[in-house]
Amino acid sequence: GGGGGGGDFVYVRKWMRTRHSVIFRLSNNNFQVNFFDDTEVMVWADKKLVTYKAKKKPRATYDPAQVLASPDVSKRVKYVRDILAQLVATMS
Repeated sequence: GGGGGGGDFVYVRKWMRTRHSVIFRLSNNNFQVNFFDDTEVMVWADKKLVTYKAKKKPRATYDPAQVLASPDVSKRVKYVRDILAQLVATMS
């Protein structure tokens, strides 16, 4: 409900703290994972893309081939996928 053209407003639907990170499920179905070492991973729900922000480096978006080519990004994305798989398993 409610007009005002604010349809693109994204908010946190759920969040969870793990040993290494805080995971946010956003209202647009994307997941953002903030690691405690200042690294961030955003998994896009509607695209096969991952946005990665390393400590003290600019944010960059990667396609699957680029993720596989970067060991740092690949390691973080695997962690995120494993955590999300556990979440799905516990919710069903």
